[in-house]
Amino acid sequence: MKYDIITFGSATRDVFLISEKLAGREGLCLNPGSKVNIDNLLLKLGGGGINTATAFSNQGFKTAFCGMIGNDRDGDDIVKELIHSKIDTGLLRKTAAKPTNYSLIIASPGFDRTILAYRGAAGEMGKKDIPWNKLDAKWFYLSPLSGKICNLTLNLVEFAKKNKIKVAFNPGQSQLAFPVKVLEAILRKVDILILNQEEASFLTKIPYRNENKIFKK
Repeated sequence: MKYDIITFGSATRDVFLISEKLAGREGLCLNPGSKVNIDNLLLKLGGGGINTATAFSNQGFKTAFCGMIGNDRDGDDIVKELIHSKIDTGLLRKTAAKPTNYSLIIASPGFDRTILAYRGAAGEMGKKDIPWNKLDAKWFYLSPLSGKICNLTLNLVEFAKKNKIKVAFNPGQSQLAFPVKVLEAILRKVDILILNQEEASFLTKIPYRNENKIFKK
């Protein structure tokens, strides 16, 4: 099947704990041994691969997600949600090695959120797990990757270049920490590079606030 876009990245069960009592000026306010009531609880699906796949599918693009989930209830929920969102699951793989990725997001109105992240099954996707013969698309979207699949970034970009597939690349810290020669080989083949200012500063080794020099570099 020919897709408009295939996204690569994590699939995560996100649990939002929302309460006005959780945050203060100096940080989280949680006393050891205490029980804290929360105002609201939200269960969502997230992760760089899932979030972007959902956005593309909602815009009417024929979308597939390539990633790994655990052989567990959270993984089953992710499959159901992908199908509901009209995202092809033929490139999805399951593993018993680790549970599905899990994030606990602590949010308090007026303060920045705090995320406790468990990086599980998503990072277990190795080269042999990717169905290379099915990666037929106009675009690849590579979100921040970690674990085994992170080390396949160059392989995915080279595959795309060889097969005339365009690449949008939104690297995470692990990918930005690749050796310079590896990063150069990747960036030469990327069509769209997506960075926030902190990541751009890390990549260029230019101070965060020097925006003009970062862009020039």
